[in-house]
Amino acid sequence: MTSQVYDLAILAAVWGAYARVACVLVASARTFRNRRRFVTFKMGAAEMAAAPEPFLLVATTYVLHAYRPAVAVVSVPEAAAAVAGALLVLAAWVVTIWAFLSWPGVFVGHGVVEDHSLMTSGAYGFVRHPIYLAVALVWLGLAVAFASPAALLLTVLYVIPSYVFYMRSEEAMMLGAFG
Repeated sequence: MTSQVYDLAILAAVWGAYARVACVLVASARTFRNRRRFVTFKMGAAEMAAAPEPFLLVATTYVLHAYRPAVAVVSVPEAAAAVAGALLVLAAWVVTIWAFLSWPGVFVGHGVVEDHSLMTSGAYGFVRHPIYLAVALVWLGLAVAFASPAALLLTVLYVIPSYVFYMRSEEAMMLGAFG
């Protein structure tokens, strides 16, 4: 029973991470397709710093899943960690879906489109950057599910700092656009 719970939780965390990357790719294509609607679009140091994150997420997820040690018996703490990690990834998806429902026009990158208004309701009224919160939750979920110090280090040393840099860049652009 413990092994089955563990396997299911690991798969939920893995597919949740892969689905995030798929969404980034779809949103990137959507952003490119609608590029003529942008009044302003910024691609600077902050945006370049965060750009590798989805590709790093795919690689990290693959390595964690494909190269996890085979164990005959899964302990209760291992299963509990996998479930906790899967729940973090699920929470990331709840936040992501809420963000998309709050602002269906969300896009990849930093820009201002025609008739753009500052979002302050829904998920954006609850947390200033719900999508970036979801990114951190996915990474933390993987680190917890696989009990991976490497994934935790990547989260703490690269993902969170690069998205803080990214957020500050976006906020400066929004301040310039909306006052």
